[in-house]
Amino acid sequence: MTERPPAAPCTARQSARRMCAHCKEMTDTPIPVGAVHQNSRPGWTVYACPEDASLFLDRAGLWAALMDHALTCEPCRRTAQGPGCAVARTLHDSHRGAPEAGR
Repeated sequence: MTERPPAAPCTARQSARRMCAHCKEMTDTPIPVGAVHQNSRPGWTVYACPEDASLFLDRAGLWAALMDHALTCEPCRRTAQGPGCAVARTLHDSHRGAPEAGR
C-alpha cells in the first residue's frame, strides 16, 4: 500500500461554523445533510462534519457533497489526482466505502 502525501489545508469558503448533528462538535467545514421543515416557523438546515456526513448521506449524497466542496476549495480545484485537501479526502473515502444504491 502506498502512503498518501500530506493533504493541503482546506480553503473552502463557508458562511459560518456549524455544529455537527452527530458528534455535536463545531466544524469549519459543515456539510449540509438534511433539512427540518415546520408548519408554523421557518425551517433550518442540518449540518454534519465531514467525518460524520456518511452517517446521514448515501453514496450519491456524498459524491454531491464532495463536488460542492471542490468548487470552493483551492487545493481541490488545482488537482486532477484525487482529493486536494483533508476534507475532500474524508468525503472521497466515505464515498468509496458507502454501499451502492439498492444494496
